[in-house]
Amino acid sequence: MLRVTGSRVNVRREPSINAGVLTTYTRGRLVPVLRTRGAWSEIHMGDSANSTGWIASRLLSTRSPAQAPTTQIRQRSVSLPSSREITAARKDLISRSIAAYQGSCPCPYNRDRAGRRCGGRSAWSRPGGASPICYDSDVTEARLQTYFARQRGATF
Repeated sequence: MLRVTGSRVNVRREPSINAGVLTTYTRGRLVPVLRTRGAWSEIHMGDSANSTGWIASRLLSTRSPAQAPTTQIRQRSVSLPSSREITAARKDLISRSIAAYQGSCPCPYNRDRAGRRCGGRSAWSRPGGASPICYDSDVTEARLQTYFARQRGATF
């Protein structure tokens, strides 16, 4: 018994590259070799005594197919952020969110162009549409983790 070493190997009717293809075998399949003629090996394909085909001998081996090397992903370990870093991150996320808002009233405590307090007219107060981050309580744990992962290049 030999193993198929090619990823997709044609089993042919005769020992010739021009012969018709009977089927295709994949890497690692065990095949019983009946005989070898030149660069070709005749194999037994199934239960019937007449079911034989030819595979190029260079595509067969006694060894198991080489496994792709597994690469181990090394994760950087980083310390948990301090409360000072978390407070600074929350402020940064809030200021970035407000800066990204295109209108003049992202948060209730902001003032519009005329100097009036936004209050209930703010984007934060209205359902649907834009929802800027206005308060510390709006900053979720997931958002903080994403923030620190981008800052530090790792998760904590």
